[in-house]
Amino acid sequence: MSSRFARRFAPYLSKGDVIRLFEDVLVRRYGSILRASEAAGIERRTYYNWVERVRAISPKTKVKVVEAAYEASPLETLWLVTSALRGRAGEALFALVDYLRAEALAAGDREEFRRWVELLMRALEELGGPLVDEVAEEVGDALSSLRPRALELGVELRAPRPEGYGVQQDFTTHVLAPSSAGTLVLVESTARKELSWEREWKVRPPQSSEVSAEAVAATG
Repeated sequence: MSSRFARRFAPYLSKGDVIRLFEDVLVRRYGSILRASEAAGIERRTYYNWVERVRAISPKTKVKVVEAAYEASPLETLWLVTSALRGRAGEALFALVDYLRAEALAAGDREEFRRWVELLMRALEELGGPLVDEVAEEVGDALSSLRPRALELGVELRAPRPEGYGVQQDFTTHVLAPSSAGTLVLVESTARKELSWEREWKVRPPQSSEVSAEAVAATG
């Protein structure tokens, strides 16, 4: 997955995007520029050349950095790449949503499940607005797959309100459709109920450690 994702999206990243991935994911994860460079398979001096002299980063080096960043932290990398490629990020957004969906379904308890679902809803709220057409069907399927587990754990699925989105749900499926009011609507049988998203978030990619730390704290 990391290699395929890197080859698909690295060519679209700017020099600044690659430097941000290197610094915010690899350096943060490995603790130094030297160790981050080793993880990416590049010389340490290469990073300083990016900052001081190089006008553009080669496609091959972009792939190396993205692949290493994904292996170090899939969540942070998917989030950063999606943010950078909003205009062409339908596939990247779906990869992020699918990752969060899988993590939610694999969660061991109610609180961990709820936190992964909140991250998924945050992704749709912050990143999904311009990508309605590209990911409507896939996101609808992801939400539908979460509903049985949510009912089992007693978790209410709350939805964000990205501009241009609407969500409709029947007994077994979710469907995303444009909404003139810019809201998400939960439809169950013939009853219609509007949902709101009540939590405010800082505009920064979440770190995987935030989820695991919160899950540990919640379980005591």
